[in-house]
Amino acid sequence: MSVIVDGAVLVDQAGAEPGSQSVAGLGDRAVYLPGDGALFIADGADVVQVQVRRGDEAGSQQDCVTVATDVLDRRT
Repeated sequence: MSVIVDGAVLVDQAGAEPGSQSVAGLGDRAVYLPGDGALFIADGADVVQVQVRRGDEAGSQQDCVTVATDVLDRRT
């Protein structure tokens, strides 16, 4: 998990990746990359990136959302 200041452009870049999926209800906008098991969340000018791996396999969208929700709750 990482928090990137002034990195909201990363969400736009992630959303342009083939197979990216929009995720409702997190920050201002969020995008999940299934091949990477990564979730990018724009919250104002900041971005929270969560990546979940299970051995060699990418974590599911729900895995990422669970971690991201916990992280976002701690920031408030």
